[in-house]
Amino acid sequence: MAHKFILLLFLMLIIISCKTIELEEFYTYKTQMTHPLTYGGFFNNSTAYTVGRSGSAFVSHNKGESFTYGKNTAACLFGLDIISENQAWACGNLGNIIVTVDGGKIWKKVNDFGPKEPNHCRYLSFLDQQTGWIASPKLLASTQDSGKTWEPIKLPEQDTKISAIFLRSKKEGYLFDDYKGNLYITADGGQNWLTIATGEKAVQKQSQEGPTAIVRFKDTESGLIIFNNFSRDEKWVLIWTENGGKSWNKSKIAIPMGYIYLSKDNKIITITDSFGKMTAYKIDMFI
Repeated sequence: MAHKFILLLFLMLIIISCKTIELEEFYTYKTQMTHPLTYGGFFNNSTAYTVGRSGSAFVSHNKGESFTYGKNTAACLFGLDIISENQAWACGNLGNIIVTVDGGKIWKKVNDFGPKEPNHCRYLSFLDQQTGWIASPKLLASTQDSGKTWEPIKLPEQDTKISAIFLRSKKEGYLFDDYKGNLYITADGGQNWLTIATGEKAVQKQSQEGPTAIVRFKDTESGLIIFNNFSRDEKWVLIWTENGGKSWNKSKIAIPMGYIYLSKDNKIITITDSFGKMTAYKIDMFI
């Protein structure tokens, strides 16, 4: 009887660990974008922003049917965080950071952060117009004054490779290192870090122009990480926890290669490939 119980428990664990994520494609730009595009994302079913070469920034408020240019001055852009339909941040080469608060019509340049390519800024996570985190692969900083100043945050380990960031509150934040497979958590604005080994990592250390990983937490217990492990078999991997990282479940996601963006409500994944093709998927996320 005991053996049957153990077998049943084992099968239940297999079922949990093999949970699949159903993706529904709802938008594809099948040809080259008419504007320079390196990275883009949908905020909701209607609003999408894109950024690209020579500081190009565009917005659509009609489900991607058409895009409007946003006036700005910046170098090539590779990072994006959409706070609302009207507010978004972007960053990229030469440390250039821009922000819009009028729905993408005009982008204002704020203080620079980070070096030039290939170690440029590409990660952004903002709570609102004033408060957020910003990162390049080797640098992390915060602002509470809309980018007028950037306060450096010491990384948890000297050789940390930042692959994704997420600021959940003014003091609580997360870093993911895809090559080590480590999740780093702070509850005090980066003064101290908790290191959690997820057991999953990229097969090789990759240097990409844009984001290839996402980390999100609903609270201290429930969170997920999506990342490209750069293997032929798995590519995009999803791991999630419901106990603060003590244990992890895993699934694979069958979506194209490229740079990944996840909407604030965790319901839309956008992939931008190296040819400027942008594809968006609805996802039934569980956090």
